[in-house]
Amino acid sequence: MNQSPSPLREATELLGILAFLFGVASYLASSYHVPIICDSLDGMAILLSRWIPALNNLRVPQAHQIVSSGAAALVFFAATVPFTPWIAFHSRVTDMEARMKRIQGKHKPRRVKIE
Repeated sequence: MNQSPSPLREATELLGILAFLFGVASYLASSYHVPIICDSLDGMAILLSRWIPALNNLRVPQAHQIVSSGAAALVFFAATVPFTPWIAFHSRVTDMEARMKRIQGKHKPRRVKIE
């Protein structure tokens, strides 16, 4: 359990976080009526409500915006997952962490002994 995750897993987690942030950003853009994004998310909401009729029964004030933003985040994640090997190869987060710990070990503050 104390092992560091593999670079592929780190890249997948990074893409998951980015997809979540993309979903939140698309929800905020939809709620503030950003012209192109709001129209595309409304179209996605109409398409999803046709595919899944149970979504029409939701009694949440902005249910269509929430559902379409979640679907946009899912599409973003699915579209970026094929790039995980490239991200894992180029990021090398674990190497950077080890290098940072080594640098911090060299620059420890010296304490003067007062007798």
